[in-house]
Amino acid sequence: MKPIYLIACSAAKLDREAPAAQLYTGQAFRLAMAAAERAGAEVLILSALHGVLEPTDWVKPYNRAMHDMTAHQRKFGLR
Repeated sequence: MKPIYLIACSAAKLDREAPAAQLYTGQAFRLAMAAAERAGAEVLILSALHGVLEPTDWVKPYNRAMHDMTAHQRKFGLR
């Protein structure tokens, strides 16, 4: 059974639409993706705007961060 890595998105993003695994460009995101690859893990990405994404899901850049959301918004996915 493959491990599953749930990786948080990053504030740093490309300036164009791209697959989620490529859209996020922050250092912590890139390091987590590399660790997941080394572990042979399945990856899911936690987006502050879209919720859980597959690495291949195409996403447009957006300006939202989890730290800007209240606990209630994070829990219930309110935008």
